[in-house]
Amino acid sequence: MKQVTAFVLAAMLAAPSAAVAAGRPGPLALGEQLPAARPTQAAALTLAAVRLDRRALYAYSAYLSAVVTGASTAQAAETAYIASVSSQCRGALVPLTLPAETLDSAARHTLTVVGQEIGDDLSLGFDQAFLPAFTRFSLQLRRLQWGRLTIARLIVNRYVAAERRVLVMAPSTLCQDAELAATDPQLVPPATTSFLKLYGRAVATANLRVADLLRLLGSYQTADEKSLITHIGTLAGQVATVTKASLTAAGSQLTGALEKS
Repeated sequence: MKQVTAFVLAAMLAAPSAAVAAGRPGPLALGEQLPAARPTQAAALTLAAVRLDRRALYAYSAYLSAVVTGASTAQAAETAYIASVSSQCRGALVPLTLPAETLDSAARHTLTVVGQEIGDDLSLGFDQAFLPAFTRFSLQLRRLQWGRLTIARLIVNRYVAAERRVLVMAPSTLCQDAELAATDPQLVPPATTSFLKLYGRAVATANLRVADLLRLLGSYQTADEKSLITHIGTLAGQVATVTKASLTAAGSQLTGALEKS
């Protein structure tokens, strides 16, 4: 494997906001398991709250199923993105395809950061393929009659806003950044730094909000929902598996395109 590919792929797979590292597709946190309800909690739940929770869980299950069944659509979007990058800047990193001993620490750092940019770009594109599924899920959550559960409405609204903020983000200027990195590998391209900071902050907020949502749903669980919770856990595992495989393959293809003229 060429030096640039080694650095870029290693960085992509280690990027904190990348799906592979988190075991889930970017900000969607679909690989998360629902927290278990406290043993004494179920008895205190009202019938209305239980019904509300069950509807939300079925909506979440449908969302996960849409991601699993729609993986090929996301993969097609990744393929199209790779083709677009290849047509614009194929071989942009060729000047950096050098033996390891010829790359100093600054150049290695630049490659690492560009690798994070590639990983986040691919994660973002993969997630955005499921924007229609997320829109359906968010509408179902918001239409539920939360009634006096003001905190529940707040959690749902914050979750939807945070997720949507990520899913409508523009991709990075990868071609320009890769070309600039190859021209002056001693400096990380400014646009790369800006994109990673913006995307990282948005993802961190979205992850917090989805954790709040899952805790909310978990707080209303009952024993009757055990099979549904198990099914959700199975779907979440499938989402994590297909995401990791897809992004790893896409990362290899994209770095290959950038290092070969």
